[in-house]
Amino acid sequence: MKVKRAKSTYVLMVGMLTLISAGGFLAYSLYSALTKSQITKEQQLDIRPLNGSLNQMVLENLSKRRQFNQAELSNVVSIDYSQAEKETGKTATFSAIVEAESVATESATGE
Repeated sequence: MKVKRAKSTYVLMVGMLTLISAGGFLAYSLYSALTKSQITKEQQLDIRPLNGSLNQMVLENLSKRRQFNQAELSNVVSIDYSQAEKETGKTATFSAIVEAESVATESATGE
């Protein structure tokens, strides 16, 4: 005849197996979260370190650029497109503007 075990031993075994399974799942989740990168491949390409060297040609071009003073910046020249529209009889589209500028140039030079 078999020896009967108490129910408490079965409950204890099931509880221990559940605790071990939950602990293993938690350990795997922590390991996975710590080792997985949160940065996408596009971000990895974008965060490459800069080399710190400057192109000499770019520096020369920057030094040769025209410097505008405050008086030049405050004196803004605007084109009166309504006058060009009156002269040519066309609406102010890009082609009409180009044509109006050529008409204005011709009238200024006397051609």
